[in-house]
Amino acid sequence: MTHNRFRLRNPLLKSDDMARKLAEKFTAVEGVTKVETNPLVGSLLVIYNTAETDAKTILARIKETAARDCTDWLTTNQHHRHNSQFMRRYTKLGLAASLAGTIGTLAVSGKSHAAAGALFLCFIAAHSYRHRRTLLR
Repeated sequence: MTHNRFRLRNPLLKSDDMARKLAEKFTAVEGVTKVETNPLVGSLLVIYNTAETDAKTILARIKETAARDCTDWLTTNQHHRHNSQFMRRYTKLGLAASLAGTIGTLAVSGKSHAAAGALFLCFIAAHSYRHRRTLLR
């Protein structure tokens, strides 16, 4: 039994959901022995038995169903992408405003300085959570 492989790379595969769906589709094709996903870089590795099938056949079968799934996924996730941009923008604005408020209230009152500092910590926590993969490398 001879194995061969090919790798697909696409930004859509950075979504765990999309990578999982495509991996299931590839696994269902006769002759495919193993599928590995890497959402971090957006790749899909397909290992198949050359005695049973070839890459062209596998891709032709996937093309029939995957194009429809990708467009469905893109249309349902447009709202999510808009919310993501919205959250990034307002988290950055909140960071700047609460930092300015923290510095500005330092001379006025200890309680308002503490409240502004707590607000800043909330925004920095949201920002850190959003970029946790980059921060923890």
